[in-house]
Amino acid sequence: MLKGIQALFTSGILLDPFVLLGLVLGGFCYFDLSYDQITMIYLDYRFYALVLMLAIIYNFAFRPVYYRGGVSIDTKRTAASVVSSVLKFVMSSLLMMAFISFWSFGGDESETDYQSVESFEQQLKQ
Repeated sequence: MLKGIQALFTSGILLDPFVLLGLVLGGFCYFDLSYDQITMIYLDYRFYALVLMLAIIYNFAFRPVYYRGGVSIDTKRTAASVVSSVLKFVMSSLLMMAFISFWSFGGDESETDYQSVESFEQQLKQ
């Protein structure tokens, strides 16, 4: 597992802007939103439309792919780069939430203590 994490850092994928934005969104969603709110975000078409719009602007304005010779933009390959950026964003945000929940060993103080059978029965009676 440590070799995989080392490969992640040495590959340079974390320097991609859409991966970084996805990591930030995943951390924000995990720590600040409830499960229902996260589900509503990922089931809303406007979220994907916003990400697609950002990817189009970024890839066509700042990282276009040119034909050989560099005179004109290769729209097919740049469009493929747009789709790749959207997938990177969505997957990195989802995997960030999974990664944080994997390393989360305990709950917060507001959670109910069910360590003993007596406290569990008291919570059921209330």
